[in-house]
Amino acid sequence: MSTESLKAKDQRYILPHYVNIAKRQAEGADVIDHGDRVYVLDEDGKKFLDASSGMWAASLGFNEIGPAEAAIEQLRKMPFYHYGLNKTHEPAIRLAEKLCSMVPLPDAKVHFATTGSEANDFLIKFIWFRNNARGLPQKTKVLSHTNAWHGSTIAACSMSGISRCHQGYNLPLPGFLHLTEPHYFRNHHDGESEADFVDRLCCELEERIAAEGADTIAAMIAEPVGGASGVVMAPDGYYARIQEILKRNDILFIADEVITGFGRTGKMFGSEIMGIKPDAMTFAKGFSSSYIPISAIVMGKELYDGIALGNEKFGFFAHGSTFAGHPVGCAAALRTLEIIEERNLLEHICESGEYLGEKMRRYESHPLVGEIRGTGLMWALEMVADKESRRLLKYTGASANRLAVNCEKKGLILRNLANGDSVALAPPLIINKQEIDDIFDRFDSAFQSTIEWIEEKNFA
Repeated sequence: MSTESLKAKDQRYILPHYVNIAKRQAEGADVIDHGDRVYVLDEDGKKFLDASSGMWAASLGFNEIGPAEAAIEQLRKMPFYHYGLNKTHEPAIRLAEKLCSMVPLPDAKVHFATTGSEANDFLIKFIWFRNNARGLPQKTKVLSHTNAWHGSTIAACSMSGISRCHQGYNLPLPGFLHLTEPHYFRNHHDGESEADFVDRLCCELEERIAAEGADTIAAMIAEPVGGASGVVMAPDGYYARIQEILKRNDILFIADEVITGFGRTGKMFGSEIMGIKPDAMTFAKGFSSSYIPISAIVMGKELYDGIALGNEKFGFFAHGSTFAGHPVGCAAALRTLEIIEERNLLEHICESGEYLGEKMRRYESHPLVGEIRGTGLMWALEMVADKESRRLLKYTGASANRLAVNCEKKGLILRNLANGDSVALAPPLIINKQEIDDIFDRFDSAFQSTIEWIEEKNFA
């Protein structure tokens, strides 16, 4: 083996993701070696408090032994088998049973996948299969929100409404339509109340359905609380109104719970806090605390019956993927769900989330902070040039990136987001008050340094 450093080998051999490639090639990356609760340590022993849970993902932190032991036990017993072609296995069956007992979907059925992107992609494919079986081959279009994130595959990225993720990729594909994001602070008109804002967005939806034709629209997908869009929570009543319109027009509603599922919001599912009664749900990330790649689609009876009709019409359900329902992933996910319940983590999340929220709200009065928003253990701070007019800072995104860089210098990892100059804190669900205090010991000075930089650069 070469004596070249790991950082140098990373620069030589890896095409990374979500990064400025030239900058990464020039500067290299931190090589993360191991984890300790909410902390990760690099190969040199530098300790970072990861307040992003490694992309919203490591819900149980970075060294929880339970899912690891379950995975090891399954590796020893049967390291791989599929659950297609008239074969199945115990881990997939037990995990599906557990998941169906938890979700707000009666008579639910589960289909496993590997990533959140894959789950959202597969689900659209299934809905198209259903509609073809119903004699509605033209009913294929998908609605979603601007700024939303639903994944990296061609279809999932088309559902996503982040323009920088479309540039250069010939995306979005035709038939993927984007509606105004239900972010009142950023998108309301001057003098418009939250109720009036909801009215306007509902009118927009009605008008879009009328213009496209309800018989051409298959589904709408939304995160109950927007993640990459900036921890965006829709105003009261929005999703109730939206669902009524969709139902009336025979359009399915998909809850993308890849980030919000399994406690992140303080409820088991984000749909619970937003009054969403979905036709289908998708899960990943916290499903196994991301210790093993696994995701799931959970569908209600209406969608499943349509897929069964397609099987009858076409003679076969010709869909599958080798690693879907991988027994090791299923074992780790099942143990993760058990730990959430055994340790009463929802109560802990509510308490810790309230404390984190109190810490965040200390910044609300700052003249360059436009909004603090969040729930459970997902919170965001948005910086603006002017609080009253909501005017963006110059070179939008640069200040949030600077704040993230300043935080990393202090040993704190957070996410800068696609929504203006917003940053998010979404630490592992096990975080305690002492560790939250540690976040803000690091964040406070990084924030102050960033404000001084903004003022020096005259970005306001």
